[in-house]
Amino acid sequence: MSKLPTDASYRKVMKLLIEIGYTPKPKESRGSHVLFEKDGCRSIPVSTSKIIPQGTLRGILKQADINRKQFWDIWNKL
Repeated sequence: MSKLPTDASYRKVMKLLIEIGYTPKPKESRGSHVLFEKDGCRSIPVSTSKIIPQGTLRGILKQADINRKQFWDIWNKL
C-alpha cells in the first residue's frame, strides 16, 4: 500500500470528508480552520492552508477512522 500524499490540497481533503458523510460547520468566527462534523463522531478541524502536510493528513484520517486503503479508494475517485 502506498504512502499518503505529501502535497494534499485542502480542497481535496475537504471533498474526501464530505464524501464520507462529514459536513463543514458554519464559521462563527474568523480563523484558519474549518470544523467538519458528523452525527455521533468527533468534530475534525482542518486547516484552510493550500497544502496539508502528510502528518496532519494522517491525523485527520485517524480522527475520521479511515484506513489507507479506504483513503486511496476515495481519493482516486475525487
